[in-house]
Amino acid sequence: MPAALCGALLACAASPRAAQRPPTEDAVLIDQLPTPRAANVHPLTADERALDQQRLSRGVATLLDGRFSIRTQRLFVLGGDGDWIAVQHGARDHVETRMGGVWLDAPTANEDVTAMVWRTGQPPSGYLALAWLQPADNADPEDRSQVFGYFELEKRVGAPEDKDNPKAGMFGGAPRR
Repeated sequence: MPAALCGALLACAASPRAAQRPPTEDAVLIDQLPTPRAANVHPLTADERALDQQRLSRGVATLLDGRFSIRTQRLFVLGGDGDWIAVQHGARDHVETRMGGVWLDAPTANEDVTAMVWRTGQPPSGYLALAWLQPADNADPEDRSQVFGYFELEKRVGAPEDKDNPKAGMFGGAPRR
Protein backbone atom coordinates (compact mmCIF):
# COMPACT_ATOMS: atom_id res chain seq x y z
CA MET A 1 0.00 0.00 0.00
CA PRO A 2 1.44 3.42 -0.89
CA ALA A 3 2.64 5.42 2.13
CA ALA A 4 0.36 8.40 1.32
CA LEU A 5 -2.75 6.18 1.26
CA CYS A 6 -1.71 4.43 4.46
CA GLY A 7 -1.21 7.81 6.19
CA ALA A 8 -4.61 9.05 5.00
CA LEU A 9 -6.33 5.91 6.31
CA LEU A 10 -4.63 6.25 9.69
CA ALA A 11 -5.62 9.92 9.95
CA CYS A 12 -9.23 9.09 9.13
CA ALA A 13 -9.34 6.20 11.60
CA ALA A 14 -7.95 8.46 14.33
CA SER A 15 -10.55 11.19 13.80
CA PRO A 16 -13.45 11.38 16.26
CA ARG A 17 -16.03 11.16 13.43
CA ALA A 18 -14.54 7.88 12.21
CA ALA A 19 -15.12 6.32 15.63
CA GLN A 20 -18.86 7.06 15.52
CA ARG A 21 -21.15 4.33 14.31
CA PRO A 22 -23.12 5.56 11.28
CA PRO A 23 -26.86 5.72 11.95
CA THR A 24 -28.91 2.92 10.49
CA GLU A 25 -32.66 2.44 10.29
CA ASP A 26 -32.56 -0.10 13.10
CA ALA A 27 -30.38 2.09 15.32
CA VAL A 28 -31.85 3.42 18.49
CA LEU A 29 -32.58 7.14 18.05
CA ILE A 30 -30.37 8.21 20.89
CA ASP A 31 -27.38 6.56 19.19
CA GLN A 32 -27.79 9.01 16.31
CA LEU A 33 -27.01 11.94 18.61
CA PRO A 34 -23.27 12.64 18.74
CA THR A 35 -21.50 13.34 22.01
CA PRO A 36 -21.61 17.12 22.43
CA ARG A 37 -18.55 18.78 20.92
CA ALA A 38 -18.35 21.57 23.48
CA ALA A 39 -15.13 21.69 25.43
CA ASN A 40 -15.14 20.03 28.83
CA VAL A 41 -18.03 17.56 28.23
CA HIS A 42 -17.54 14.06 29.60
CA PRO A 43 -19.88 11.03 29.50
CA LEU A 44 -20.86 9.84 32.98
CA THR A 45 -20.34 6.26 34.04
CA ALA A 46 -23.05 4.61 36.14
CA ASP A 47 -21.26 5.34 39.42
CA GLU A 48 -20.16 8.93 38.74
CA ARG A 49 -22.38 11.52 40.39
CA ALA A 50 -24.98 8.81 40.96
CA LEU A 51 -27.28 11.01 43.04
CA ASP A 52 -27.32 13.69 40.33
CA GLN A 53 -28.04 11.03 37.69
CA GLN A 54 -30.97 9.69 39.71
CA ARG A 55 -32.27 13.21 40.35
CA LEU A 56 -32.10 14.05 36.63
CA SER A 57 -33.88 10.85 35.54
CA ARG A 58 -36.60 11.23 38.19
CA GLY A 59 -36.99 14.90 37.31
CA VAL A 60 -37.44 14.13 33.60
CA ALA A 61 -40.02 11.43 34.36
CA THR A 62 -41.92 13.84 36.63
CA LEU A 63 -41.68 16.67 34.13
CA LEU A 64 -43.14 14.54 31.33
CA ASP A 65 -46.09 13.78 33.62
CA GLY A 66 -47.04 10.39 32.24
CA ARG A 67 -47.08 11.52 28.59
CA PHE A 68 -43.83 9.69 27.85
CA SER A 69 -41.70 6.99 29.42
CA ILE A 70 -37.91 6.98 29.23
CA ARG A 71 -36.60 4.18 26.98
CA THR A 72 -32.90 4.93 27.37
CA GLN A 73 -30.59 7.76 28.31
CA ARG A 74 -27.01 9.02 27.85
CA LEU A 75 -25.76 11.29 30.61
CA PHE A 76 -22.88 13.77 30.65
CA VAL A 77 -21.26 16.38 32.81
CA LEU A 78 -20.24 19.78 31.51
CA GLY A 79 -17.35 21.32 33.42
CA GLY A 80 -17.87 24.73 34.99
CA ASP A 81 -15.94 26.45 32.22
CA GLY A 82 -17.81 24.63 29.42
CA ASP A 83 -20.05 26.32 26.87
CA TRP A 84 -23.61 25.29 27.78
CA ILE A 85 -25.17 27.30 24.94
CA ALA A 86 -23.04 25.35 22.43
CA VAL A 87 -24.36 22.07 23.88
CA GLN A 88 -28.00 23.18 23.59
CA HIS A 89 -27.62 24.62 20.09
CA GLY A 90 -25.66 21.60 18.88
CA ALA A 91 -28.33 19.16 20.08
CA ARG A 92 -31.19 21.25 18.69
CA ASP A 93 -29.45 21.70 15.34
CA HIS A 94 -28.71 17.99 15.01
CA VAL A 95 -32.21 16.83 15.95
CA GLU A 96 -34.04 19.43 13.87
CA THR A 97 -31.91 19.58 10.73
CA ARG A 98 -30.42 16.09 10.50
CA MET A 99 -33.19 14.02 12.06
CA GLY A 100 -36.19 16.06 10.90
CA GLY A 101 -37.19 16.80 14.49
CA VAL A 102 -39.88 19.24 15.55
CA TRP A 103 -39.62 20.90 18.95
CA LEU A 104 -42.77 20.04 20.89
CA ASP A 105 -44.83 22.17 23.20
CA ALA A 106 -44.24 19.94 26.21
CA PRO A 107 -43.64 20.81 29.85
CA THR A 108 -40.16 22.31 29.97
CA ALA A 109 -39.18 22.90 33.59
CA ASN A 110 -39.78 21.99 37.19
CA GLU A 111 -37.74 22.52 40.33
CA ASP A 112 -35.22 19.83 39.33
CA VAL A 113 -34.83 19.89 35.55
CA THR A 114 -35.27 21.86 32.36
CA ALA A 115 -35.86 20.03 29.09
CA MET A 116 -36.56 20.31 25.38
CA VAL A 117 -38.59 17.52 23.70
CA TRP A 118 -38.63 16.73 19.98
CA ARG A 119 -40.60 14.40 17.71
CA THR A 120 -38.22 13.11 15.05
CA GLY A 121 -39.35 12.95 11.46
CA GLN A 122 -37.15 10.44 9.74
CA PRO A 123 -37.29 6.69 10.31
CA PRO A 124 -37.16 5.47 12.91
CA SER A 125 -39.45 8.20 14.18
CA GLY A 126 -39.80 8.74 17.87
CA TYR A 127 -39.15 11.22 20.62
CA LEU A 128 -35.95 12.68 22.06
CA ALA A 129 -35.26 15.08 24.90
CA LEU A 130 -32.31 17.11 26.08
CA ALA A 131 -32.59 17.75 29.81
CA TRP A 132 -30.33 19.39 32.34
CA LEU A 133 -30.29 19.42 36.09
CA GLN A 134 -30.98 22.61 38.01
CA PRO A 135 -28.47 23.28 40.81
CA ALA A 136 -29.60 21.72 44.08
CA ASP A 137 -30.28 23.99 47.04
CA ASN A 138 -27.36 22.42 48.88
CA ALA A 139 -25.00 22.50 45.86
CA ASP A 140 -21.44 23.69 46.34
CA PRO A 141 -21.40 27.25 44.93
CA GLU A 142 -17.85 26.65 43.66
CA ASP A 143 -18.94 23.65 41.55
CA ARG A 144 -20.34 25.16 38.37
CA SER A 145 -20.44 21.85 36.49
CA GLN A 146 -23.77 20.75 35.06
CA VAL A 147 -25.22 17.25 34.65
CA PHE A 148 -27.32 16.80 31.51
CA GLY A 149 -28.43 14.06 29.20
CA TYR A 150 -30.11 12.84 26.07
CA PHE A 151 -33.28 10.83 26.63
CA GLU A 152 -35.08 8.63 24.15
CA LEU A 153 -38.76 8.64 24.98
CA GLU A 154 -41.75 6.48 24.17
CA LYS A 155 -45.16 8.08 23.99
CA ARG A 156 -47.62 6.44 26.34
CA VAL A 157 -50.96 5.13 25.16
CA GLY A 158 -53.66 7.71 25.76
CA ALA A 159 -51.19 10.61 25.97
CA PRO A 160 -52.43 13.93 24.55
CA GLU A 161 -51.75 14.68 20.91
CA ASP A 162 -48.44 16.37 20.07
CA LYS A 163 -48.39 20.13 19.67
CA ASP A 164 -45.48 21.94 18.05
CA ASN A 165 -43.79 24.48 20.27
CA PRO A 166 -44.84 28.00 19.22
CA LYS A 167 -41.13 28.82 18.84
CA ALA A 168 -40.39 25.75 16.67
CA GLY A 169 -38.53 26.74 13.53
CA MET A 170 -37.70 30.22 14.83
CA PHE A 171 -34.08 29.34 15.52
CA GLY A 172 -33.12 27.98 12.11
CA GLY A 173 -34.18 24.38 12.78
CA ALA A 174 -36.95 22.39 11.19
CA PRO A 175 -39.77 24.45 9.72
CA ARG A 176 -43.07 24.69 11.52
CA ARG A 177 -45.58 22.16 10.25
